[in-house]
Amino acid sequence: MNAWIPIALLPIPPKRLDKLPTYPQEAQELDALQVTHEILSSILSPLSDAKSQTGIEMVCCDEKVRNCVPKLSAWLADHMENVMIHGITSNRCPICIAPPDEFGELPDAPYATRPHPSYAAAYHNSDVKRLESDGVKNVNNALWHIPHCEPHEIVRPDTLHTLLLGILTHLMKWVQEFLEYVGRMTIFDHIWSRLPPFPGFTRPNKAYRSVTQWQGKEMRNLLRVLLGVFTAALSRTTDADPIAPRHKPLCHKAILCVRYITDYILIAQYQVHTPGTIQSMRDYLEDFHNHKDVFLRFRATKTVQTMARQASKALRGEHQRLLASDDVREQSAAKRQKLQQDLRLETDELVHDFLTTGAHYNFPKMHLISHFADQIEKYGSLPQYSTEICEASHKPLKDAYRRSNHINAMPQIIRTYTRAHSFAMRERNIQQWLTELDHIPEDIRDIIPPTRPGLHLPRDVSPDLTRSKLQGRICNKTIHNTHTLQTIFELPDLQTLTSIYLRCNQIHGLSHQVDSDVARLLEAPVEAFHTLQVAVPTFNDDGYNLHGMRCTGPHLFRKQDKRSDWVFIRRRKAARGTKVTGGLDGKIPAKLNALFKLRDINANRSYRLAHISLLTVVGSPTPDGPEGMVRVGTPLKNHVVRIGDIEGMAHLITINPDNLYLVNNRIDVHTWNEIHDGN
Repeated sequence: MNAWIPIALLPIPPKRLDKLPTYPQEAQELDALQVTHEILSSILSPLSDAKSQTGIEMVCCDEKVRNCVPKLSAWLADHMENVMIHGITSNRCPICIAPPDEFGELPDAPYATRPHPSYAAAYHNSDVKRLESDGVKNVNNALWHIPHCEPHEIVRPDTLHTLLLGILTHLMKWVQEFLEYVGRMTIFDHIWSRLPPFPGFTRPNKAYRSVTQWQGKEMRNLLRVLLGVFTAALSRTTDADPIAPRHKPLCHKAILCVRYITDYILIAQYQVHTPGTIQSMRDYLEDFHNHKDVFLRFRATKTVQTMARQASKALRGEHQRLLASDDVREQSAAKRQKLQQDLRLETDELVHDFLTTGAHYNFPKMHLISHFADQIEKYGSLPQYSTEICEASHKPLKDAYRRSNHINAMPQIIRTYTRAHSFAMRERNIQQWLTELDHIPEDIRDIIPPTRPGLHLPRDVSPDLTRSKLQGRICNKTIHNTHTLQTIFELPDLQTLTSIYLRCNQIHGLSHQVDSDVARLLEAPVEAFHTLQVAVPTFNDDGYNLHGMRCTGPHLFRKQDKRSDWVFIRRRKAARGTKVTGGLDGKIPAKLNALFKLRDINANRSYRLAHISLLTVVGSPTPDGPEGMVRVGTPLKNHVVRIGDIEGMAHLITINPDNLYLVNNRIDVHTWNEIHDGN
């Protein structure tokens, strides 16, 4: 995390050029770009001298001195930075020579990579036409003079700007316009603002259209719920006008399109890949291109949209005159209704033809994602090359400038940044050193930063992580018995279901007088809790994530609202009379109503139990439908189970309020791995 050290701040070429009769703007742009490349040549010159080619003695991280030959291996940049670094026009690919008018489709065969040696020769021979044919600007590129450097090989996929702030931003614009077209945007906003919590997921507190600016973290949150919210908005049947029959095939296709591109982005962020996952990326991208024409009408320019509105208005005027004619008014009501439907369909087809004529997907980021699968095979997983690392390095420099006197700022920025970087490195070294110790010395125990719930934890941090933990007592005093508990939580069947659980399970301490033993336990002291922590394995099975599930009963959580979170229940040993059947590979979503600990004073034992309301699988128990998710709903079935049967938090997206839900299996990669569709 702290292995990045800024070595130079590159100048930004002017965006607005002066209009001088003797100095054309095109010449100004080339001169500004040439200055940037001369600065790059000066910075990178140590890579080209004779000493660096024969080797330089360097102290490695293991404190051994080695003879090293430095090499420019990668350059993390967004598309516009690559345009500047590679000296190409903004509508070109820095890796291959794909024509700009073919960016919107997958090529049948890979395009040839950029022949930079021929560009260097063309520049020295003043062959401007050769450079312009591949979109290369007539400047002396600094990368051409670095030994053992192929400029197209140093380009790394940028998940932040290309996928999250690029493709996903375009997709959300199309989705929003599509929802407005079918009349479901208000429902999308309603579902969006009422999404349930989940570890690592920041719940939106307002409607989607009320968000004015999106950052990388927010786009990742959006990616985890977009498919479910979009599907739920199009699938709602209550409190919404029905979707027109002519729009239903479009809705099905739009869900598939959103599904394939979101799955592509999700799988592109894996930390570890196999040939199967890379092939899945290629398949998802191909399926997306096969279905993306459903959003083509929303790629039209403003001029074309204006022309379409004018043509639609003129055609509707003709239709109104036709409907007002005597011949039509004399027809039956059924025939007039049929004629009105045909006229509306004619208007829609006219508008569709206007909007799709000339519309295309030919923009660079649509093409750049076609290189991602090949780059994973060459260079490894994509998160290690995220430009978020570079973007994060800008913040300390900006903070250091704010603390300076704004006069002699440069030395102050360097000193402040160096000091902060040194402290950060020291803290990282201490943390790593402590993880390698068998025990922690008492003199440094107090300086260890606490581990926060919900973060990635190594498996060997604590052996207790495999057990569920109850936290946060709701009442200051121990509750008298289960009858009092059910009164507090307003659960009239809690005592009865607890009795059934005790009878149907071999609880330690029950004698042959089962009735009296159960009655004694029901009158035993009870403690109520509002939080249950469960350690869930990570996707790569290299650690745990802590799921903190809340159940506050009648009380408010953090003085905001009541919480009864959705959880996954797995019945390892089905109790008599309470056997649960269902899908999701043995896991069933349920609402967590109460968490309590039942104390058996005679046996000096306690039983950690939970009152839950199980949902019922609607339709197929395996991921089905165009979205590839399972649907669950009412009727609810209440049970009392041990908290060991709770395997983690579930994320349900409401289709019909209090009636039908989607099990969001894209909320994290572990859930996606556990509940994945086979298509």
